[in-house]
Amino acid sequence: MNSSIELTPWRQRQIAMLYRYASLDYMKAVDVLLSQVIEGRPTPALEQSLAAACAAALESQPRIHNDARRWDRDMRDILTEMRQLLRDDIKARGHGNYRAGSLGHFFNQVGHADAYDAYRSRDEYHVCEYFVRQYSDPAEDILVEYRRQQPLTDHWFACHLARHLSDQPEVPAFRVRTDITARSGESPPRAGVYVSQDDANAAPQFAWPEKDRGQLTDSSTFNDVGLAALHAIGRDGLWFDQQKMYAFAAEAGIRHPASPQEAISPGSASSALAIHAHATRPCDRYYVEIMSGSEQR
Repeated sequence: MNSSIELTPWRQRQIAMLYRYASLDYMKAVDVLLSQVIEGRPTPALEQSLAAACAAALESQPRIHNDARRWDRDMRDILTEMRQLLRDDIKARGHGNYRAGSLGHFFNQVGHADAYDAYRSRDEYHVCEYFVRQYSDPAEDILVEYRRQQPLTDHWFACHLARHLSDQPEVPAFRVRTDITARSGESPPRAGVYVSQDDANAAPQFAWPEKDRGQLTDSSTFNDVGLAALHAIGRDGLWFDQQKMYAFAAEAGIRHPASPQEAISPGSASSALAIHAHATRPCDRYYVEIMSGSEQR
């Protein structure tokens, strides 16, 4: 069915990200990545990702030992445990259950439960957590109930764009179905991505027909600050052009996100502006169909 709803290049990319991260295929791809690391055959890209995770984790964690063989063995053991949690979610999806979050639940348990003190004290665990979260967090933001209560923002999509482009450089073909509608607070008639009927800046959402878990929430869109930033910086530069982001945020008097007393820098301007640029509101939506040959399960 034809539609007057325009799917701009940015909107198409947002929709592609939602379909990809919510798919069974993506969960299986993450399983393959973990298996490659566990089996000692990571790709150069995975090696870089592991190195970045190691640097980030060890920046705040003291090394307990310097035995490279033990370090390698312990990391593989921990990743194997994490992979099994992911496989539990994959098995559930095979039965039609849009389940994700076993990894996130495990990370939360380690962070707070006394029974996991041994994990918290191990550098290897923290490296594995940093590494795995890069791949598991996007799917959990889309599918896990308590995380879905905070709708995905335009800035969220920008933050995940680079990794998504490396995973899925091509955009599938889409069609807006004006005959399939749903609104905030409702479970939609079918699983997939839904776009606002009247707000081109509202972030699309993935939802599915499961009461109390799969329903659409209020949409995230731009408030006056966000609209002004979009107008001043432009769609291509918003969130990505550090100097333009910095100039706009400084002129608007936006402060550092972690310390209001501290002035922003070009590197912190994007995250600082993101705090002030979004608003939520209920809306009516249309279903966006992914065309034959482009399916994500």
